[in-house]
Amino acid sequence: MLQISLAASQKHQSWYLDSGCSRHMTGRRHMFQSLELKPGGHVGFGGNQRGKIIGSGTIGNGNLPSINNVLLVDGLMHNLLSISQLSDNGYDIIFNQKSCKAVSRKDGTILFNGKRKNNIYKIKLSELKSQNVKCLLSVNNEQWIWHRRLGHVSMRRISQINKLNLVRGIPNLKFSSDALCEACQKGKFAKPAFKSKNVEFCKHKISPWS
Repeated sequence: MLQISLAASQKHQSWYLDSGCSRHMTGRRHMFQSLELKPGGHVGFGGNQRGKIIGSGTIGNGNLPSINNVLLVDGLMHNLLSISQLSDNGYDIIFNQKSCKAVSRKDGTILFNGKRKNNIYKIKLSELKSQNVKCLLSVNNEQWIWHRRLGHVSMRRISQINKLNLVRGIPNLKFSSDALCEACQKGKFAKPAFKSKNVEFCKHKISPWS
């Protein structure tokens, strides 16, 4: 019984890096250090199956590293780390034949190193502890993530879509209408028109009837 329990515990510590999921997610409720239960739509699995999002919270027990903003999905059998969520948080995920690593765009520091096994890249919480990884942080303000996902739609428009429940999957967030997006502002810059000049560039005038 002890060996089975330890084996199951080690298995639960494994997290797979997945480019297909938009958020970190797991199906194991006991792994959460803190959990807020709330309906959040569904996620799709292989074979056209779907799992219900039950809530979200922070993974972490004891002195192992924690993972913030993780979805609890009913029926999900594996722990998945979202590459897009890590990317939105400022990390580049670099893969090679045997391993992968998450590198900060800001200062080039390595958040963690993962290993490839059976054509799958994964990490374990115990390995993160040995790498001195304290926490996998998520983006503090999700409104910017949805602003980019929806093609830089205005925050006011996203708020209206959210209130009318027109798009499934958008979390119940407060979208500030006075928020400014640097990319949107640059895209709206207009080049001033050239001033007209009373200068003739052709010395010889050509008659249209010639």
